[in-house]
Amino acid sequence: MKKLFLFLAVAGFAVSCSKDDDNGGSDTLKFKIDGVQKSMSNIVVNEEPNGDGTYWLTVTGSIGGTTEVFSFESDSGEVGANAAYAFTYVANSQAYYEDTMVSVVETNNGSRIKGSFSGTMMNWSTGDEVSITEGQYDISY
Repeated sequence: MKKLFLFLAVAGFAVSCSKDDDNGGSDTLKFKIDGVQKSMSNIVVNEEPNGDGTYWLTVTGSIGGTTEVFSFESDSGEVGANAAYAFTYVANSQAYYEDTMVSVVETNNGSRIKGSFSGTMMNWSTGDEVSITEGQYDISY
């Protein structure tokens, strides 16, 4: 429960400190979880300086505020296989963390991040797993 509270607090902070979407709401963050299509709304990108002139990005999308939250991280400018990492999904008071995710970042240029992902996520407390397929994101920030 403490991990869930911490994640929601961090997600809330990310929402409050991020740049607003300025491209008319055309950003996408979608995937299937155990075959059920999810399309995140309220997508934000939080940028934190790495200290070397680059940024650490946290992308967070939600459905219904904090009802369902999905997030991942990437370093600014990084593209290619597994350049996105630390995938987290919270739903129904259950938190799932990256287990065997595969990601490909196609674009990551300081104003847009685009890519795909799939794999499994695990609830570390219960051992339950969920399958993520057809994951895609295309976000301007």
